[in-house]
Amino acid sequence: MKTKFLSLLVALTLVFSACNKDKDPNLTGGKNDPLGMKGVNEIVWNGASDRAVAANIAVVQNDTRKNASGIKITSNAHSADFPGLYFIWDYKQPDNGYLKVDAKVFENYAFFILTAKESNTYWDFAIVPQIGQKTTTDGYYVFFIPKVYNNKNINMVFISELRDRINPDDPPIIVNPPIIEKEGDMAKYVIISNLTQYGAIVDSRSQWLFSGVPIKDYWNNTLIQKGYGSELNAMTSIQTSDGVSATWIWDRDDSWEHGISGSLLVKCISEFDIDGDIVEDEIPFYFACDNAAVLFVNGQRVAFSEAAFQGRYVPSNPNDLLTDCSDASFDGEVWQHIYTADIKGYLVQGYNSVVIMAANSDSNDGRYDKTNNPAGLIFASQFSTVKPAQ
Repeated sequence: MKTKFLSLLVALTLVFSACNKDKDPNLTGGKNDPLGMKGVNEIVWNGASDRAVAANIAVVQNDTRKNASGIKITSNAHSADFPGLYFIWDYKQPDNGYLKVDAKVFENYAFFILTAKESNTYWDFAIVPQIGQKTTTDGYYVFFIPKVYNNKNINMVFISELRDRINPDDPPIIVNPPIIEKEGDMAKYVIISNLTQYGAIVDSRSQWLFSGVPIKDYWNNTLIQKGYGSELNAMTSIQTSDGVSATWIWDRDDSWEHGISGSLLVKCISEFDIDGDIVEDEIPFYFACDNAAVLFVNGQRVAFSEAAFQGRYVPSNPNDLLTDCSDASFDGEVWQHIYTADIKGYLVQGYNSVVIMAANSDSNDGRYDKTNNPAGLIFASQFSTVKPAQ
C-alpha cells in the first residue's frame, strides 16, 4: 500500500497516513528534545496503573520507508532525555510497548507519528488523544504500541513526523485508514468504521442501553424499522477478507464535549493512494449519523444528512469549522436515515482523502445532556482496481 502524509493541512484537516518520503523529520527540539518540551516535569512510569489507561490507536504499515530515519527513543527513556515522552517495553523486553506523553505536548502539536520497526517492516502510529481517553493518576496520556507483524519483536521506535496544532479548538479526530487487500494486479479498497486496528479506534466499552438493548443494536433496529434494512445490510456486507465490517463508532458515554454550543463534534479521516484503474461503474458510500454528518471526497462535498440540515447552511468544504454542523437540526428523529452517495466521480489516480464531519447535540428538547447523550457514526464503501497491462 502506497500512502503518504499530506504536507500541511489547513483549518481543521488533520491526517494520519503512512509516510512515503524518507527524510529527516521536521522536529523542533532536536535529538534530545524532539517535541520542544524542555523544562517540563520528568515523567515517572507507574507500571500497572499506567497500563490500565493505555489507549489502542490506529496503525498503518509503511511499506515505502527504506530506513529508520528519525529521532530514536530508547526503552525506559527518562523524560530528562526526551522531555514530554517516556517509552517502555512491556516487561522490559522488545515486545509490546507503551508510550507515556505529557498532555502539554498536545497543547502545542496536533499529533506526531511514532514509527515502530519490526524486523525490516515499519508501522506508523498517530499519537493523538482518543475520544474518551482517560489520563493517568499523574495526568499523562498513555498509548499502547503493539507488535503487529508476524509476531516479531519491536526493534526500535522513533518519531518520524510532527504536526503543529493549527487551531486550539480543533475537534477530536478519528483516524480511519482503509484496508487495501492486493492479489496480483488487483487491489480491493475497503473503507469502514470499525473498532479494529484497521479502522477507527474509539473506546468500545459503551454501556448505553436504550429500550433495554445496547445502543448499537438500538441504532440498527431503528434504521430497520424506518425502512433502511436493505441499505444497512448492504453497508455491513462490505467486509475485509477476514470478515471485519462496519460498526457504530463514537459512542462513549463521556463523548467529547466540544465547545460550540455544547455540541459533540468529531472528524473522521481516511487517506489512501489509488494505483490502477477502478473496476466498478459506481461506488456506493453508505453512512448514518446521530445526529448530523457531511461527507467530503478530495475536498468536494458529496453528501450530507439532509434531514438534519433542512433550511440550514451546509458546510461546503472540509476546512469549514464544525460550528457549521452545530447549526443542524438535532430533533430526535433526524438521524434515522441511511444516506447513499456514488463517490466514483470524485476519486482520482494517486492521493485521495475521505473526510466525514459529524456532530451530535448536547440537548434534545431537554431530554439529553452530556451524561446521557451517546453519539454514533457508521459508514462503509469499497471498490477494486486493476493495473493496466504493460
